[in-house]
Amino acid sequence: MRVRQVLRSAFGLKGTKSPAVGEVRSLVVADVAADVVAQLDGTRILDAGAWRPLRPGDIAVLTRRNADAAAVQEALHKVGVPAVFPGLTSVFGTTSAQDWLKLLLALEQPVTPAAPRLWP
Repeated sequence: MRVRQVLRSAFGLKGTKSPAVGEVRSLVVADVAADVVAQLDGTRILDAGAWRPLRPGDIAVLTRRNADAAAVQEALHKVGVPAVFPGLTSVFGTTSAQDWLKLLLALEQPVTPAAPRLWP
């Protein structure tokens, strides 16, 4: 998982002035595409006991809005990275997403009474 921060200075702004949302989204989309390319160029992962280069299919980009996912897909295509956008389906309904949610909840509140029930 990667977390990035966008500062006002990236838009030449100071103080409490905020950039337009569209400008921020464009910057984030370009940054995601550049980061994916960098990761594909230099990352190796352990797969079934052997190291191999990271492939586009190993990467997932989660967005809040479908429009943002489409923008990321377009940016990735522009830099030569194959990408799919399933559109109307939601990753949040998958078993993997539910497992991640349980893990994140357990990390957030490790001593909650519900913690023992998070895992089967």
